[in-house]
Amino acid sequence: MILENIRDSRTFFACGLTCKVLAARAKRTQEDLIRPYGTLRENYYEYLDMYRLRRHLSTVPLVGHFLKEASIPAQSIPKFACEFSGKLPGLRKLHIGGTKDAISLLRRTPSLAALPRFRGVVELILVDVVFWSFADLARLVCAFPSLVRLILDRVTWQRGEGRSLACEPYARSLNLHDIQVCTSFVRCYVRLCDNSRLGY
Repeated sequence: MILENIRDSRTFFACGLTCKVLAARAKRTQEDLIRPYGTLRENYYEYLDMYRLRRHLSTVPLVGHFLKEASIPAQSIPKFACEFSGKLPGLRKLHIGGTKDAISLLRRTPSLAALPRFRGVVELILVDVVFWSFADLARLVCAFPSLVRLILDRVTWQRGEGRSLACEPYARSLNLHDIQVCTSFVRCYVRLCDNSRLGY
């Protein structure tokens, strides 16, 4: 009963350290809370039920501290960014799956402004995403302040490569350590490595 009524993440983790019984119970409670949002099922990603998560967070804010990874469709980036900005401090890995429709982030400044509040995201996986321009891809990658690992699987854009990231003010804090590109046209992605701050 104690763990179920805790609303503060630090208090929850402190209770879990008091004894083995509470530690086991705390672990089980965490697993139960995030079970509905499991993303990797039999080698494919299941998209996050954003409506369910929003309702769950309104009654149990701790869910935002326990949810470590999420998968969303590319067209839902603006909605996800605006609805959950600052509410998922535990999120570490974000998977974005694409469709045939190109997405443009340059025209959606509210969502771009919201993405930096996902400070815990260290890994971004983009699969089959079509961007309107290279700049849209670059701005998405640079929006996550703690990002260190980027995986691009069949990611493309419809317009030119644009300027080098070394020339872009929004890329100053980019600190990628690992970039994996799954495509036969690797040369197209060189501009992502232009920033001297990259640890490649």
